[in-house]
Amino acid sequence: MVRSIEKKRKVSQTEIAYDQIQNMIFHGEISSEDIVSIASLSEALGIGRSPVNAACQHLEYDGLLRVIPKQGIMVKTLGIDDARQVYEARCSIECFFAGKIYLNMKNEDIEYLRSLLEKQKECMLKQDNYGFTRENMAFHQYPMTKYDNSIMEENYNRIIKRINLISIQNSSQKHRMEDSITEHQAIIEGFEKKDLSKIVEAIETHIMNGYLNLTKMYQ
Repeated sequence: MVRSIEKKRKVSQTEIAYDQIQNMIFHGEISSEDIVSIASLSEALGIGRSPVNAACQHLEYDGLLRVIPKQGIMVKTLGIDDARQVYEARCSIECFFAGKIYLNMKNEDIEYLRSLLEKQKECMLKQDNYGFTRENMAFHQYPMTKYDNSIMEENYNRIIKRINLISIQNSSQKHRMEDSITEHQAIIEGFEKKDLSKIVEAIETHIMNGYLNLTKMYQ
């Protein structure tokens, strides 16, 4: 019984560490240039080394970190070919879910997507890159709450985190925010009209533009 309780507490600490380290990554507090030791990270978070280490291994699996044995961690960089594969996978998954739900989208679903779009506009005006990324994630993940395929959803969540890691550090993010809002509007209009071809075209255009914007970092 005691071991069971300890195990549950450890899992909880790992989840807390995972969330906090992920936030540090997205806020630029951990970079791809400096190695951070597990010991210093554990001390900064006030969480034991074992759950911090487990959280870092999970973040490495998600493609956000590199764990360097006996040294520590650093943010993982995304190469141009990796980026292409990630964006292609993202496009396939988003179009899949759109095709499953578009006929069942109700007015309340459309209004919810519009509310997320308004939040994105607010973040853009405040130049809140992190907030914009958070609302952007919510916008793209919403269709997955309307159709049950946990395996594809899990893979998508890992993919989108890797994309957000690059996007939030991208110097051209402000310009991309404006374009994303316009492209999101086109996606909403497609759902509103229940026009699958329009939805797919809007999603593909949006994701391709995001990829082309990303490639500027490698030039």
